[in-house]
Amino acid sequence: MLPSNHIADSSGRMAATIMTVVAKVAISIDNMKLFS
Repeated sequence: MLPSNHIADSSGRMAATIMTVVAKVAISIDNMKLFS
């Protein structure tokens, strides 16, 4: 019970981290387009 909950929690955190990184990259690309 505990291991599966831990796996679900860490995969959820991983997904949140990936989404944050993707959002930052998208914002950076938008800024580059704006300034170029």
